[in-house]
Amino acid sequence: MSVHTVHTVHTVHTVHTVDIDVHGGVDVDEARVEAVLASMLDALGPGPFELSVVLTDDAEIASLNATWRDTPGATDVLSFPQQDTPVVDGLLGDVVVSVPYAARQAEAVGHGLDAELRVLFAHAIAHLVGHDHDTDAASDAMAALEAVLLDATGGGAGLVSRAAHGVAPLDAEGRAR
Repeated sequence: MSVHTVHTVHTVHTVHTVDIDVHGGVDVDEARVEAVLASMLDALGPGPFELSVVLTDDAEIASLNATWRDTPGATDVLSFPQQDTPVVDGLLGDVVVSVPYAARQAEAVGHGLDAELRVLFAHAIAHLVGHDHDTDAASDAMAALEAVLLDATGGGAGLVSRAAHGVAPLDAEGRAR
């Protein structure tokens, strides 16, 4: 069963549009996801922004991973920019998260699913606005933006920061990659 909900998120300063699709029977608190994303988009800077999020299972993200990255197996998060940077008219793009994968990672690093979803959203949004982690300087800039986005939603270490401190992400079977 697929649930499709479009949320027009009204915040103190601006109005963002967040399109949330829930696939694969995953169980998430859409209101919490909406609130987290609204706070992150506010922290991103002057908006409004438009973002699509798909919360799905390992099978769907594995299919997308194979199609778009030529990489077999599930992963935690994928991001698909709407356009090349810089972002024009606030159109960020699409984020796809495997909720079961995120739950396994959350358990491995010792926090809850909500915290891991925030980490994955911050990482994906940083990619959507043009950041990457392919060099040390780029990683530092991406980690800084992840920190800003996470600070807006309760703090925590981002994926880039975790990797820099030796906390490896997991593979689809829950082993450190």
